[in-house]
Amino acid sequence: MGPGRWLSAAQWLAVLLLLLLARPAQAQNEPVTEAAYWLLLAETEAALAEAPVDPVELNELAGRWSAINLIQLADGQRQVVDGAYLAAALTDPETDFAALREQLAAMGRQADAVTSGAATANRDELTAVLSDNRFNYEEQEPNLLQRLQNWFLNGLNQLLARLFGGAASLQIGNLLTLLLVPVLLV
Repeated sequence: MGPGRWLSAAQWLAVLLLLLLARPAQAQNEPVTEAAYWLLLAETEAALAEAPVDPVELNELAGRWSAINLIQLADGQRQVVDGAYLAAALTDPETDFAALREQLAAMGRQADAVTSGAATANRDELTAVLSDNRFNYEEQEPNLLQRLQNWFLNGLNQLLARLFGGAASLQIGNLLTLLLVPVLLV
């Protein structure tokens, strides 16, 4: 490549960097309440359930979804969200609206399950099951083979740390051990 080509490539790189850095900053909207978020989800699902979808209504909903980037939860916490994917799907004529409606319905069902107390009942049931003695395992001492494997891996880590100035850390499993031990024994 000649010097003109390098200059041209550098200029293109500078233009690309400027374009990436010069994007308009997105305004931070006020958070919506959790209830308002789920209400918008239900409204969107209802709009998609109409036989011929109304493009004007979908565009209005898309605008509302793209404006949501923060949810104020009931416990005071804030959750960052991105409604841009829904906004894009609502304005894209290629979108399968029936599938999108099913996805929104699934999200709504999940929210209902979490807020209805079913999740708490399930968690209590899971806690009861896991407290059974069959799930309580005592920590076991490693057997001879496991101790040899640990000794070998620690030695290999120390060797690599010496060779590479202490910055090396070997994270390997049983496969590498099985491959290296026979090689070292031969």
